[in-house]
Amino acid sequence: MSAQVIAPEGVLCGQSQGLCDRAQQLYGSRVSREYPYDARRKVDALIESMKSLIARDSEQEVRGIALAVVDAAINAVKTAKPDDPVVTTTSDLFSADQIATGEGVRAADLLVVAEQLAAALGPYPITIA
Repeated sequence: MSAQVIAPEGVLCGQSQGLCDRAQQLYGSRVSREYPYDARRKVDALIESMKSLIARDSEQEVRGIALAVVDAAINAVKTAKPDDPVVTTTSDLFSADQIATGEGVRAADLLVVAEQLAAALGPYPITIA
């Protein structure tokens, strides 16, 4: 059996019930059975894409369908962390109305947002086999 552990903020348990029970005794409500891998992968991909754009042109703007993809990544994080203030603020500011206007958003600004979303999700869990 393997378990996954996040420290020091909390513990993420995999399939080992005994370790999960012990973690709940030690860490209380900070124990979770699932890490939002899908949301984190989307945010990581967004970070890498923004870094690539910025490397070519520091003033590069993101427009069109790419903004809808950014919105999807933000929504994935919002689903995983609905009570996080950074996530809530980001999703409120980056709305469907803004996407509909067609105005571009600087890649550097989106990079800051994506890095904050990654921080809200926390690090990938450490796996203990």
